[in-house]
Amino acid sequence: MSAGNRDPFAFARDDADDGLVRLEQELARLKVIAERGEDEDEEWPAFFAVDRQILTTPPTSMAGVKAKLRRLLDPEIGIEIGGGDNDVLALQQILAFLDSQGGAS
Repeated sequence: MSAGNRDPFAFARDDADDGLVRLEQELARLKVIAERGEDEDEEWPAFFAVDRQILTTPPTSMAGVKAKLRRLLDPEIGIEIGGGDNDVLALQQILAFLDSQGGAS
């Protein structure tokens, strides 16, 4: 619990970042469609927009942290294949969330 977060159970609740989890699911769906070549002109821009939203939205729970880490560590689109414009920002947001939860460093 921090000064800005007075809910001692917020860290344990995984429903706080349902939006990030839904975006992660949408990213997977768009990737499959785009790779099949169906509506490629529409799907890849949507894919990159959803990806950008995942990477730039600060997590508010462990569910969000997990969604961001799964994206960053994805073997096909993650940092392993080359850094993206928002990868460092995503990692900074994850660290900021973890720092806000207190505990040992």
